[in-house]
Amino acid sequence: MDQPMNPFDFAARMWRGAESMVMMQRYELGDVINLSGQELADIIAFVHDPEEQTKLSAADIPELIQLLMDHADAEMLGVPHD
Repeated sequence: MDQPMNPFDFAARMWRGAESMVMMQRYELGDVINLSGQELADIIAFVHDPEEQTKLSAADIPELIQLLMDHADAEMLGVPHD
């Protein structure tokens, strides 16, 4: 990202998608992810820091999340999956 996002625009976008996000989290994860203000700030900082992003590796992704990502990728590509 080239510049920091407007926090009010970000909050408005999150609010608009909240209902479907909660439904998907309950379906996929069995519960809703709860983020503190600091955790959300950390995520936003990460999104805006290309150098920090290079430190993230596949080994950092929890196995369940990787399985969910693989499943979503297969569905998006229209290929068979479990």
